[in-house]
Amino acid sequence: MQNRLAVVSLDQSPSKNVKPANYWAEKGKKLIGENYAELYTSGDICSRLGISTGYFHDIFFSAFGVTPKICLTSAKIERAKTILKDRWDSVKVAEVAKMVGFRSRVSFERAFVKHVGVSPSEFRKISNAVDFDTRK
Repeated sequence: MQNRLAVVSLDQSPSKNVKPANYWAEKGKKLIGENYAELYTSGDICSRLGISTGYFHDIFFSAFGVTPKICLTSAKIERAKTILKDRWDSVKVAEVAKMVGFRSRVSFERAFVKHVGVSPSEFRKISNAVDFDTRK
């Protein structure tokens, strides 16, 4: 039986497998934008990208100035605001929470108040009043 050795060219660039940090940050941001409702943690994002959480956190923060978790939560809240404005009379707050990827109504309401300054119910009332005033 012959031994066969794998031949590796030393001048072959390993860059096909190694991606620059900015690549992973952009890919993570795109993943958040397209799949925010299915992602709950930075770990979920990293699992899909196949990179470590610590590395991703560092490169994401360096690229965008916010953590991946803040970006993910912001994407969810922005979508929730749109739903609350556009479908204000037909969707309950708990349903909105599930639609945008929060595991509970309570965690959704806490995050919403933290990012927006008012509860989802108050936001809905304010948005409805503003929309009504602009229709006159």
